Amino acid sequence: MTSQTPLAPRASRDSKVPSNNAKEAAITMSDLQEQIRHLRASVEDLASSSGSSKPDRNSPDASPDTLSSTTTESSSSTPSETSLPCIDELEDKVSYLYTISGSSGDHRVFGCNHCAPGEILTSEELLEEMQRKISNMAERGQKAVQGWIEAQQQLHLLKKQHHQFTQTISSKAQKYRVAEANSRQLIVKAEKEKTLAEQTMSSNYQRSKAIETDLRQQALKAEKAKNLAEQVNADMLAHWNTSLWEVATLKARVQHLESQMELEKNVRRTVEEDATALRNQAEAAEQSATCRIASIEQQDSVLLAARNELQGQVERDNVAGMAAEDTTNTLTQELSDQQDILYATRKHLEAQIKREINARITAERESETLLARVREATAQSRNYLDSNHRLSAEILELTHEKEQLVAVDLAGVQRHCDALQAARNDDAMRMDALEGRNAYLEERLSVYEETRWTVSADTEALSDTMSIPSRGQGQGWGFGSLRGLRRRGGDEERVSLEDLV
Repeated sequence: MTSQTPLAPRASRDSKVPSNNAKEAAITMSDLQEQIRHLRASVEDLASSSGSSKPDRNSPDASPDTLSSTTTESSSSTPSETSLPCIDELEDKVSYLYTISGSSGDHRVFGCNHCAPGEILTSEELLEEMQRKISNMAERGQKAVQGWIEAQQQLHLLKKQHHQFTQTISSKAQKYRVAEANSRQLIVKAEKEKTLAEQTMSSNYQRSKAIETDLRQQALKAEKAKNLAEQVNADMLAHWNTSLWEVATLKARVQHLESQMELEKNVRRTVEEDATALRNQAEAAEQSATCRIASIEQQDSVLLAARNELQGQVERDNVAGMAAEDTTNTLTQELSDQQDILYATRKHLEAQIKREINARITAERESETLLARVREATAQSRNYLDSNHRLSAEILELTHEKEQLVAVDLAGVQRHCDALQAARNDDAMRMDALEGRNAYLEERLSVYEETRWTVSADTEALSDTMSIPSRGQGQGWGFGSLRGLRRRGGDEERVSLEDLV
């Protein structure tokens, strides 16, 4: 069925549906629907007025209404074709404009040469299909704009809540910074007092450790001197007993040297064990001031015992020296009797004895010097212990006063810091929740924006499709982007109507 449709003024291609006013978009769609209804009514009127008579299409008296009814009857006689097959006989009355491809088939559009400028001939199915698509797009546009407005309102409300929350957080953060600065000052003051006390205790401990190391070194030297004296006595007796057998003397000498080396190894092992014990004692002493003081007192008692032992050893060495001198005189007398037999051996042994006696005398002198140093170190250790006791008492008093002064402040500051930290955690959780909600609303807003712009683009495309000029006279509706099938130099270009949505 054909219809003569008046063309409305064409809208601009660059015009878009307003994004901030849903009413204007609804009014525009209402106008389009109204125009479609008028077109449909005119088509129905033409169909009812055509009747059953069929005028001659070649008659010169044929009017445009007659041609329209003739075209309608021709198209209804062939329902499988919606492209007005009888129009080919009216080439002098109508002119072919273009073809539109829709879901119901291809629809050709013609312009009447005898009608008013701007009127076209088309099928009712095409008009119904276009009306249906326009209604769908109008409904989608209304929903998209309404959703976008709601999202904008929610976003504005969230921004307001976020601003209030930010102000609350700022005030709480300022209070927290003030409290944190006060607590930091108290903590710094307490740390300074603690550092001063620790430095005093550390200096006292270093002094005691140095004295202890010196005393142990002196004790080791005395022990070595004692061992040397004992070895000299043993060597002298061994040499005199084996003087007749030089080979046996040399073997005994070698064995003695080996035993001496083993003894030195044992001494070194003992020294290493003592050093390890000292390190363990030092580590244990660092655990508490009380343990260190007790350890120092114990070490002082050990040193006193070592001093007494050294004094006894010196006395025993003097007795042994006198006995050795008597033995030397006796052996010298015996050697003089055996001078002819053991002359060479005697010369060798006398030289060795002289060296060993000199070494023993030197060791005794070193023992006396060491004993004097031990007495001096003992006096220093006693003085140090007295001062250490006084310092320990002062440190304990200062520590007790510091704990009494700081305990209350630190407890209050800690409670306040815990409360502020809990408030900060709650605020952070609320901020995360608000940020997540804000992100969700922004995502919804972006979806609404995309939908709105899609509907706007579809509406513009449909408007461009509908804006069809008739022989250069007047303008269409503003739907010119989808022209359907257009003749251009004898060729045809086909565009589907489904691309509108």
